[in-house]
Amino acid sequence: MKRKIIIKYGMAAVFMLLLSMCNHEAKVTQITFGVRADLSNSTMASYKTSVTWVFSTDNGTTWNPYPIIKGGQSYKAVPTITDPDGNVVQLAAANCFNIDWSTSSPKPSSVDATTGIATFVHGSSDDLIAVVTNTPVSVDNVPGTYTVVQDDWADFKAGDQLTVQKVDDTHVEIVEYPATAFSHAPLVLTITDGIGTVLVEDQDSGSYNASGTQDEHTSGTGSISCNGMINLSLTFKIQGGTYKGNVLSLKKN
Repeated sequence: MKRKIIIKYGMAAVFMLLLSMCNHEAKVTQITFGVRADLSNSTMASYKTSVTWVFSTDNGTTWNPYPIIKGGQSYKAVPTITDPDGNVVQLAAANCFNIDWSTSSPKPSSVDATTGIATFVHGSSDDLIAVVTNTPVSVDNVPGTYTVVQDDWADFKAGDQLTVQKVDDTHVEIVEYPATAFSHAPLVLTITDGIGTVLVEDQDSGSYNASGTQDEHTSGTGSISCNGMINLSLTFKIQGGTYKGNVLSLKKN
């Protein structure tokens, strides 16, 4: 669905530029400025009707959904969404999204290699089209040392270091997790697709005591991102109890 944006209202719009005045008559030309984000082939498809575009004329220092951009001026542009937690997420490489600008007019004058944010030069009729896809996750790039950001199960504290190893082309394992001391088994994560969706199939993680009365089974779901984040929601079964929704969040060093 094509969406138009104006400095003041952010919808279908026309900028009116006063070119010259002669004999007390104003001569006016119309400058159109359109934006569209195609999210249909990304995990953000459900947000397609709630995209907000933001623009920067000061090299990314500040962002504004209602910019004042002069003809010939350089500006940065990026579509954003607001996630269920209220966080504004730029749909750009820094957040594991690819943008194809090939159908835009004009095309970007440059694209930042790290953030993926494009810079344009404002012309007489700008029509920006961002085709958004997810950055692929390679199993070979997942292994490494990770810092614990959050562990609701409290086997580890924020700042602790855990090791992630590759098992095969679709599996990795967190070597030390959970922190069972007897018959310990690493937590195996199944990467189910090319964008890092994770399934933790029910598995025996070992026991917290030698007698085996504190034997633990772990299962869950989650994701691995291209920028080195592992986020899991885990269910633990131990001593006849089931404990759901425990967050484990790790960031690669």
